[in-house]
Amino acid sequence: MALPRHPRIDVNLGYHKACADGRASIVKLLLHHPSCGAKLSVWSASLHGHTAVLKWIIASGKDVDFHERHEDYEWYDEEGRTAIEISRKKGKIETVSLLEHFQSDPNQTRQAIRQELGVAGGRFSFFFFLF
Repeated sequence: MALPRHPRIDVNLGYHKACADGRASIVKLLLHHPSCGAKLSVWSASLHGHTAVLKWIIASGKDVDFHERHEDYEWYDEEGRTAIEISRKKGKIETVSLLEHFQSDPNQTRQAIRQELGVAGGRFSFFFFLF
């Protein structure tokens, strides 16, 4: 089922809000929409310690860079911390562990997460049935 394309519907904004709020079920539905990237969503999910959201982003195969400093959050973090740094500062131990594992071995970590989530294949997709 394709997401609606309407000038007043901002799928990207909803996606990033879902990442910030830890709504993994919404994130996994929107991951493959072309306007939903990984950069801001990774930083936002890391800031709030939403490990489940990060796992879906990693499992999706999107290009993930946890070392990127995100300029859109300069109002929040003047020091320009990366996703790992902000997670560490906020005491999000599980998130830091996930990010460090992914940093040290992205392929193995991604595969382990895909198995954990039950999407062990290369790419995952979702099917919707309307009755």
